[in-house]
Amino acid sequence: MQELQKVNEALIVVEKYSDYLARKAWGKTLIIWGIIVPIGLILYFSSPSLSVLFDMDKNIFSALVSFMIVFIGIGITLFNFLSASRVLKTKNNRSVSSPKESGTHGIVIGFIWFFLFLLASIIPEPYSVVSTIWAAGLAIIISFLLLKYFFHDAFPELILVGIILLVASLPLLIIAVIDGDLARLATVVVFSISFLAGGFYSYTEAPKILSRTE
Repeated sequence: MQELQKVNEALIVVEKYSDYLARKAWGKTLIIWGIIVPIGLILYFSSPSLSVLFDMDKNIFSALVSFMIVFIGIGITLFNFLSASRVLKTKNNRSVSSPKESGTHGIVIGFIWFFLFLLASIIPEPYSVVSTIWAAGLAIIISFLLLKYFFHDAFPELILVGIILLVASLPLLIIAVIDGDLARLATVVVFSISFLAGGFYSYTEAPKILSRTE
């Protein structure tokens, strides 16, 4: 009985550490998205002038920028979660098979982002400014629901980011009709704030997992 209790305690420690690594990975991922997405938006909104500079069609250039940013984001996301998996595997000297440890999180959110951002890139003005906000907000919330109900992992930082984006899209839509340039600037700011807020929240909550009692 005592040995069984020790095994159970060891499994609890492993599970806590797995959850800790997952939250840290989400924190890194959201912060990185909070940096690369605004950069991508600046390039996307500058597509009329940049497409002329590179002698490309505006729509093709916009789609290319969207693809590159999402591709880079997917790569970094997968790297973060697969790195967490390798750390856990090394610590325990065993195979890791749970969804959060195998990089499934990154795959799920990556492909959802790719699809929704691809749709957002074909929406005409003046809604194209706000379409990126809609795409990101919906992608984040859909990812949260998939992870919660299929993999039984709850990450409230995703809901935090998604709600900020979707709520901010309402005034941004009004601003876009009045002043497109101001709406573009506000979109970049909203993206950065929402993702950085979610990332720092994840980093703050991660250490609490190790100290929680079962």
